[in-house]
Amino acid sequence: MVGETLPIEYIIKDYALGARTFRLKKVKNLDQLLEHISDELFAQDERLPYWAELWPSAIGLSHFLLTHSSLITGQHVLELGVGLGLTSLVLQTLHPSILLLTDYEESALRLTSENFRLNGFVAPRVQLLDWRQPALSQPFERIVASDILYEQRFFLPLIQLFKKFLTPDGRIIIAEPNRS
Repeated sequence: MVGETLPIEYIIKDYALGARTFRLKKVKNLDQLLEHISDELFAQDERLPYWAELWPSAIGLSHFLLTHSSLITGQHVLELGVGLGLTSLVLQTLHPSILLLTDYEESALRLTSENFRLNGFVAPRVQLLDWRQPALSQPFERIVASDILYEQRFFLPLIQLFKKFLTPDGRIIIAEPNRS
């Protein structure tokens, strides 16, 4: 697994959001990580380490959530595609009744869990999840994600996931950078 057995260097960086500052452990050099993606691994599912970058949409979504905390407080929340875990950390501070963090990559879940501990939080509930075959056991009142609509082939599986696992009165909160 990428990042687990490879000699990847990490850095710690602070991100100020409103009155809070979150610390994130992240890959120091993405090119170093990309060098370890074999043609076979890429061919399996065009797997690139999207999780290893903090995308502007995650920062924007985090700001939005902090200013609209009532959308999350006390709710059952599912996050799709945790990446480095910035939005996950923000969600935790807003006190959902249930928070399940998911990603397609074990490396993202592992690093998000480390970032929770780095910020003084108990390790979160995480689950490996493929949107095309989501193995979820309950519906959620909120489904939160950023930068998940980067490939059209994901649209239908995501719509099906939303229909099946969003409560009737639930809300989907997605941040995207205006892709076509």
